[in-house]
Amino acid sequence: MFAEHLRFRVAAGHETDFRAHNGRWREALALHDGFLSQEVWRHTEEAESWLVVVRWRNRAAMLAFPDEVQRTLDAAGAAFSTLVHADHYEC
Repeated sequence: MFAEHLRFRVAAGHETDFRAHNGRWREALALHDGFLSQEVWRHTEEAESWLVVVRWRNRAAMLAFPDEVQRTLDAAGAAFSTLVHADHYEC
């Protein structure tokens, strides 16, 4: 299994937008072979800090996700969130 841990800063008042945007991400990911799951977590002490965990069958499946879809979805979320850090893990 391969996992992405993506840390975001979400502008105040845009929490609902961020959750809805991640729903659209989940829909796009679900169409891709090798996608297993996505979880969205809000930091308990820093309200603007969010963690998105995406699980894949393997690294190759993540890398095969279409760049065009990723760019489109990234651009749509840029108005209210910023990717701060990305980590990748495999087991």
